Amino acid sequence: TFLGLGLALVHGLLGIGLGLGLGLGLGLGPKRPRIEGRHLSFGSFPTMSKINEEGLPRSEPWFLPFNKDAKVLCVYIALFFLISVAQFVASLPPFANSLALRADCVSMAVDTLTYCGNLLAVVINGTEHQKRTAELVVSGVSLLLLVVLTAAFTAEAVDTIRAASEESGGGDVDVRYVLAFSILGLVFDGSGIVAFFCCPEDPDDGSDRKLLSADANAQEHNAARQAVPAELGTGSGDDDSLYGDGEGNAGSERAQESQAICGVSINMLSANAHLISDTLRSFTTLVEAIVIETTDANSTLADGVSALVICVLIMIGGVFSLIVWVKEAKAEWMSRRESSASNSTDSSSTGALVSQA
Repeated sequence: TFLGLGLALVHGLLGIGLGLGLGLGLGLGPKRPRIEGRHLSFGSFPTMSKINEEGLPRSEPWFLPFNKDAKVLCVYIALFFLISVAQFVASLPPFANSLALRADCVSMAVDTLTYCGNLLAVVINGTEHQKRTAELVVSGVSLLLLVVLTAAFTAEAVDTIRAASEESGGGDVDVRYVLAFSILGLVFDGSGIVAFFCCPEDPDDGSDRKLLSADANAQEHNAARQAVPAELGTGSGDDDSLYGDGEGNAGSERAQESQAICGVSINMLSANAHLISDTLRSFTTLVEAIVIETTDANSTLADGVSALVICVLIMIGGVFSLIVWVKEAKAEWMSRRESSASNSTDSSSTGALVSQA
């Protein structure tokens, strides 16, 4: 009952994430933005209003156009969601009655939830801190679900092995379903890898909007600097290196920092790590099916051992993922503290200079 409720919760969250991701990718706005002069128009994309330095509202889209990484993540989400639902149904007692398939299904469901977080971090139009926060929250929830459900499956696998060792007979696991879904899982994993390497990258898909946003920020900072007397020293070359050169071009240091914080490549590295992990689990169930089919081994015992191996693989990956998550969360927290302290110092310095003038 506990595992059934947990799986129902996970699949409900996955359904919401899948609908949101594919709906935003396929049903909203044009595939490519229209650039009009120095402004970027996203057509029918939903927009949010911001206030610029002049006090006038400025409309910006909630979500950025889908680049290559976003499209690949949508493929991952669709593939993993479909196979996790189908495999969960097939693993039930009326069909395969396989604990190994159910354990693998839980991990795939959590992987799908993680992909939804990665997709959100790629397409949301916010600051890099907001992107990182969204990714950390979703990945943290998925890791918690993964550890709890895997621990429950580990206990059930141990009980299954113990009970099957004391019983005689061939077991009641239908190896046909195990073999079919192990091969199907490998095919889906291969499809995801092909999508990652073969998906075309359009340089004009609008995914470089962070550079245009930096351009807009540079113009706003330039307007703010012009409002302060030049003798206060705010128009020095050092300031240009941070905000731009006054022509709307962001400084190289600012652009490099933005690209370093963005973390899109880290997102895809994490997503592909989940994909490789699922490939190992599918290979484990394939070995189980071959052993049951070619030997006289107890199918229930072999399935319990396979489920235990899968749970161990999941827990090893979960521990390493948790360590990485803690490091990322700590780095984000330190970055926010430094940014807040820097902003406070800049505000107090500017206020003091203006009062002196």
